[in-house]
Amino acid sequence: MTRGTAMNHSRHALIVANDDYQEGGLQRLSSPAADAEALAEVLGDPRIGGFDVQVVRNRPSYEIRVRIEDFFADRGRDDMLLLHFSCHGLKSESGELYFAAPDTRPKRLKATGIAAEFVQTCMADTLARTTVLFLDCCYGGAFSPGTVARAAGDAHVLENFAGERLGGGGRGWAVITASNAMQYAFEGARLADGGTPSRPCSPARWCPASPPGRRTRTRTAWWP
Repeated sequence: MTRGTAMNHSRHALIVANDDYQEGGLQRLSSPAADAEALAEVLGDPRIGGFDVQVVRNRPSYEIRVRIEDFFADRGRDDMLLLHFSCHGLKSESGELYFAAPDTRPKRLKATGIAAEFVQTCMADTLARTTVLFLDCCYGGAFSPGTVARAAGDAHVLENFAGERLGGGGRGWAVITASNAMQYAFEGARLADGGTPSRPCSPARWCPASPPGRRTRTRTAWWP
């Protein structure tokens, strides 16, 4: 599904939302569908984001990988690219991060998951000067081990898409996560993996439906 007409076509967004899983060990999620719809609306709004938006929801892992590689390929240097994942985040026994698709099997992540390393490679190979990655999943901070966050706490996420505030003359990656390398993400007061936190939680999830100007809690890392 593609959103946006008469947009600034140097801005492109790919939203990957997975909430329905075939593997019994992966809890169905309630937020990704609504989040994808809200985020697509915000990013496609010429007053806010002005992105040409594609939404990929509940597709097999191999198809998602193809869509991601296609998304980053054949871009120009002045393009701004935004990739958003809303799904289960899983870690292998050796600590690598994977994003879950409907056909993902937790015991066969290399074959059935979307490896963070694959996404990193696609981001590194693109000619686009500016790439933004939103990770609304568990263990999002494991996307690039060893990277030190340059900013944390409140961030005016949507405000920075207006005009040329984000990407205007800059170059690099911005990674905004809902959790660090060791944390679960939450859906309200419920753990995204289906459990219940043992103490009150203060979710750090970025809310795509937030109106411009609202402060949201994020963790951000930049690569020059």
